[in-house]
Amino acid sequence: TSGMCEKEYRVMTLNESSPKLQKSQVTRTCLIKAARKKFTEDGFANTSLNTIVEEAGVTKGALFHHFKDKIALFYEVWLELENEMNDEANKVAIEASKAAGREKPYAGFIAGCGVYFDYAARDDYRRIVMVDGTSILGDYEWRRLDAAMGFITIGEGLRALYGMGAIRTPPTKALIVMIQGAVYGAAHAIARGEEGIHKEDLLFRIESTLRVL
Repeated sequence: TSGMCEKEYRVMTLNESSPKLQKSQVTRTCLIKAARKKFTEDGFANTSLNTIVEEAGVTKGALFHHFKDKIALFYEVWLELENEMNDEANKVAIEASKAAGREKPYAGFIAGCGVYFDYAARDDYRRIVMVDGTSILGDYEWRRLDAAMGFITIGEGLRALYGMGAIRTPPTKALIVMIQGAVYGAAHAIARGEEGIHKEDLLFRIESTLRVL
């Protein structure tokens, strides 16, 4: 075996107690990692399953053991990136909020948005989540999945601000959707590389909006 799984398999052979399930999990992880690399470099349409299994160092049979087809594999890569971004945004937001305290109540919310904008500028997130995601998963399904995750995060942030008195408007569903749409639109503008769009300016505008709520 050669490729991404080679080292992991060698480590496992040193541990005689390693169960077959562990090897299966390693194979699945390697496939997702390899697919993420190839989807980023070549896009979904130009990436074949052959190139993915070659990159991972496993057989095509191993791939089909874990994933029904290329779309199923793409979905797992897409979901991994979305969860990775969301988890990091939440973590950074909490840390920034604790560090800033009540003197800078918007710091956590803005820090979380900053993470999202950084991901939007990254090759893997931009290509897989924001470009290919809509065409492969379908625009409606993509927005449903993406919005559900973002709605929770944005909602928690607005409720925290309301609880501190940093915003006076109750964080109703309508308000959460509107703020989420603004953040979402800003991230896509960054992903498209639109002229005149800069992360720091966008973050300043978002905080300015929050201040008048």
